[in-house]
Amino acid sequence: MLSPYEQSAWAADIYDESIRSIYSKSGLYLKGNSPVLVWTVDVDWYAYQVEISSDGNYLIEWALLSYQYSDYDSIAFTLFENGQAVRNYAINEFVSYPFLLSSPYEWKDNSFIDNEKGSLWIRTSNGEEYTIDLATGEVVKGISPKAKITILAFGMSFLIAVVAFAVWRVSKHVQTQKQI
Repeated sequence: MLSPYEQSAWAADIYDESIRSIYSKSGLYLKGNSPVLVWTVDVDWYAYQVEISSDGNYLIEWALLSYQYSDYDSIAFTLFENGQAVRNYAINEFVSYPFLLSSPYEWKDNSFIDNEKGSLWIRTSNGEEYTIDLATGEVVKGISPKAKITILAFGMSFLIAVVAFAVWRVSKHVQTQKQI
């Protein structure tokens, strides 16, 4: 990923003229110092942290989140296939209980691309685990946070109904005992 910034004192660590002399665009090149471009990304696009599959077809761009300004609706990462964006994923698609985190910035604990299975594995800081199929962009393992909240709501509703029924039965039994 070539930096879009001009060389300056504050950007000296991300601007390297020798790299630009070999690689003219941001994208994937053949292995080695080959100037043969396999695919490219939009000229306005730049990422600080990426993961790429071993076949070079898929790239994960991890969003640069601000500790102070990001929220749970912020983009967590984008999946690219051959330089084209397939899908953006928001943090709230993976974090069921954000109140357990001190900041959206801390949403991800670990991740890796499983090249044999063609998938991306993610573990959140809350311990939730997800597997995303790189070819389709779909979550193939893990329950979405909205589904977890729905399941929790139904479970709580059931528990409340059981407790209410038990209280009703006890109160009815007490009334029957008083009448005797």
